[in-house]
Amino acid sequence: MRKTALFLLAVIVGLAAIACRPSRPNMAPRPETFGFPLMEESSLPFEGTVVGPVRTRYGTAYFSAREGFLYCVDVLSRRIVWRFKTDRPLEAPPEVGENLVLVRDAGNAIYGLGETGRLAFKKASAEAVTTAVREYGGRVYYGCRNGRVVALEEGPEGRTAWETDGGSAVRSGPVFSGGLVIVGADDGLVRALDAGGRTVWTFKAQGRIRTDAAVSGGRIYFGTEDRYFYCLEAATGRRKWLFRLGGAPVQAPGPAGDRIIVATADSVVYCLRAGSGEIAWWQPVASRVIRGISEANGIVFVSSLVPGVAGYDLGAGYRRGEYAAAGDLRAGAEWATPYLVLIMPDPASGGEKIVFLKRDKRPVASMGKPSAVRR
Repeated sequence: MRKTALFLLAVIVGLAAIACRPSRPNMAPRPETFGFPLMEESSLPFEGTVVGPVRTRYGTAYFSAREGFLYCVDVLSRRIVWRFKTDRPLEAPPEVGENLVLVRDAGNAIYGLGETGRLAFKKASAEAVTTAVREYGGRVYYGCRNGRVVALEEGPEGRTAWETDGGSAVRSGPVFSGGLVIVGADDGLVRALDAGGRTVWTFKAQGRIRTDAAVSGGRIYFGTEDRYFYCLEAATGRRKWLFRLGGAPVQAPGPAGDRIIVATADSVVYCLRAGSGEIAWWQPVASRVIRGISEANGIVFVSSLVPGVAGYDLGAGYRRGEYAAAGDLRAGAEWATPYLVLIMPDPASGGEKIVFLKRDKRPVASMGKPSAVRR
């Protein structure tokens, strides 16, 4: 009897603990098997003309429209959750941080929005902003045309925490590693700054840095207009390896496990080994990759000037399949469980639409009755 009472007491305590536990954040469903062929499950038209790539996180997609709209779309239910209107047109995609969704308009005003689309702060930059605006460690960072790097507090006023002295225009970053804020400039100089804005190390690359860098495994990967591609140790800035590409990088590199994916201006996609810089594989593509690259489930998705998306095997580089779109893509393919999403023109509305692709599991159509067997 006593054991039964103790057991019931333990059950009651356990249920109470579960009831009092804070709710978990809204996470995306577990990734499922994904691959070709692809089919359009549905689409969602929206007002405006998309600018830059779609950002995805936890089953949510965010994108900018040139007309000044910032959209938040729940991918699983395929609906617009909220839309925010900026004062001026938008010329850059949003950036998704731990606490904020950040975007800047054509007047160099920076907006920080909470997950419900409520404006947390707005800050006008006195200088032209020439990088992404990103969040790290409770602050917001960006680079300017005059070479300055600025850090803002996340409070309602967006107070300036610090800013560095100017130099060559900052075009790359900010990216983050181990408490460092890392940016690249037109003169090829890479700077790593600490939480107080002090320079920890610098590295001089050969050529202008005009595309974003990537950070993975304590290393920084970036390319220059002179076709050099670098790997640096993030903590010290020491060069780990250098590779000469056939063309200048046109997009930020894409880390994928122990590989780095790079698209270049000569219409080639390289897959480099992250540890050594050796080529794992490379593939020529039909046209210049202007819509970016992404990776999911061991497939590298490439969106170029040709309408549609091609998929390459991350390990061996062979073509896994392709999806022929009805028109030119406005934004490249991005994985957001359980769909691959992209943006295309919408003939019905005369505007654009976000398209949700999934694996086509329909049986192959029959070609008719089989012929009689001849003996």
